[in-house]
Amino acid sequence: MSPKFKTQWLDQLRNGGIRQGRRAYRTSTCFCALGVLINIVRPNSWTTANQHHYLPGGIKDHVTYTTNAREIFWEAQLSPEAQVKICEMNDAEGKTFTEIADWVETNL
Repeated sequence: MSPKFKTQWLDQLRNGGIRQGRRAYRTSTCFCALGVLINIVRPNSWTTANQHHYLPGGIKDHVTYTTNAREIFWEAQLSPEAQVKICEMNDAEGKTFTEIADWVETNL
């Protein structure tokens, strides 16, 4: 993982200023752990779901996403295996940002 992005990511995961969400990189109110990284690497990469007509109305109002996550993770030098692990920790295991940051610090 890129040391530059890793340091910023750990700081943001641990500072308590970002509300943690699940099952989406970003919504109108929160981020998942990978969404925090995307926002560090490319803060202007987000688009609102309202621009896409194939999403149901209730979802359109709350989802924000990026269409180039793979490219952003490549730039951050985050392996696909690490992406899966972090996604599992955030979404399936319900780990906190601090717990995820501890894992990133030790393993990446």
